[in-house]
Amino acid sequence: MNFFPYIRFLVLVLVFGVANVASAASGSEGMNPPSNQENDASLSIQSSIDRICHAGGGELHLKAGIYHLHTGVHVPCAMNITGEGWQEGPQATHIGGTWLSIEEQSQPAISFVDGSKGASIRAIGFDEPLQTLPAHNASFWQPVKFAPVIFIKDVRGYTYIRNIYMHRIYSGIESQNGGRTTIDGLYGQFFQNAVLLDGEMDISRVNQVHSWPYWSDNPLIIAYQQKNLDTIIMGRVDGAFIDNVFAYAARTGMLMKRGNDGGVATGIQVGKFECDSVAHCARIDAVGVTAMVDEMRQFGQEGIASGHPLPASDAIQINGQASLLLGQVEARLIDRSFLTINSPSNCSNIRISGLLSDFSRSSAPVASLVNSRRCDQKGAVNQFFVAMEPAIISAPRQKFVPSSGEGTDLFWPTPDKR
Repeated sequence: MNFFPYIRFLVLVLVFGVANVASAASGSEGMNPPSNQENDASLSIQSSIDRICHAGGGELHLKAGIYHLHTGVHVPCAMNITGEGWQEGPQATHIGGTWLSIEEQSQPAISFVDGSKGASIRAIGFDEPLQTLPAHNASFWQPVKFAPVIFIKDVRGYTYIRNIYMHRIYSGIESQNGGRTTIDGLYGQFFQNAVLLDGEMDISRVNQVHSWPYWSDNPLIIAYQQKNLDTIIMGRVDGAFIDNVFAYAARTGMLMKRGNDGGVATGIQVGKFECDSVAHCARIDAVGVTAMVDEMRQFGQEGIASGHPLPASDAIQINGQASLLLGQVEARLIDRSFLTINSPSNCSNIRISGLLSDFSRSSAPVASLVNSRRCDQKGAVNQFFVAMEPAIISAPRQKFVPSSGEGTDLFWPTPDKR
């Protein structure tokens, strides 16, 4: 048999295959920061993105240094933006890794838009240098308002965000009708929110989020965060997987509210979720929320070292209506109740496998697992089930009642000694 025709065919396939791969990769570019670090890098970054998209995709590699953004950049195609890591808590004398310095308040630093399904960004640090420390002897502080750092708009598909650091940031990542938005590793100090999801009609994923005072633990900044920071916000989210989240010094660890289209968060699945120095680990303002939480810990401390609860701090606050399934829940440094239900017209259902509620640092004269108002004028009530007798730690001379108010039926089994 003559093998030469087959060999010639194989050689042609290999040659043209390699040529095509090289052509597909030709859109990739590397970039150094401007030699004058004060120069605007946004135009050159946008030009590189446009060339990569014109070539059919590729990777923009931002080498270590500082890139000043005087305008936002947008990503209209499937491509990768990669940096060379980031230094936690950077100092003025040494800033390691790849940094985008955001100097435009009204535009997102990076926007992923329609046409960018499959795009990704990773290993980059962000900073908003207009955020400054409180003045000496100041009695009040508030941040400078900025657009979200990363904005995902009408992608309706997959966007991958990995290993991102945000040093002093007003609003972190926002996804509106993103689709399958995936966040895997977000670390930073935030003032308004770290993540906002809305119009997400597929399974988005949020994993490894850690908020921390990397920039400053000034008491005025912490006080602002405890009144204003909602770490993760969800509007309409049709199913989401959330895990390994640590919320610090915030009003809420997770806020569920009505979305822009009127929809709400449903089918939310949460793994490990911890809140420290947070007023409400979970707050639900929307009606019709459904969620499951495997493990949740709440520490409702005022400030970060006071040793006493924030006024009215609790583990969960419901101002709308929800059906919740929770596994193991621990709540310490809370004020008057573990669960607060304020809705006058929608009844909620909460079921917990195991619960520890510690009121030992509270100065409230009466503490309860549930503090609620009547949720239905026709006689219906909220229902709160605990699978085993909860562990309750009361403060000295504090009266404990299982439920205060008239709006909740509370159930748990009585253990029998064996």
